[in-house]
Amino acid sequence: ELTAQQQQLQQGILDLQSQIKQVVSQLNEYSNPPMPGSMEAEDIGQQVLVASKQNRKEFDKLVLEILTA
Repeated sequence: ELTAQQQQLQQGILDLQSQIKQVVSQLNEYSNPPMPGSMEAEDIGQQVLVASKQNRKEFDKLVLEILTA
């Protein structure tokens, strides 16, 4: 049986996976009709970078909590 923290970690991983899927589908939408001079793909890339840094902090914090429990 999983502890509450293991469940929390598992949920965090599932959340990250679904976010990644969303991002990939967004990127596919933007890259299918390639528009010259379009900044949108770059904007998405920037958003992905920011989101991944934020999620990474949360993820690291969670892992640290589990390790120090």
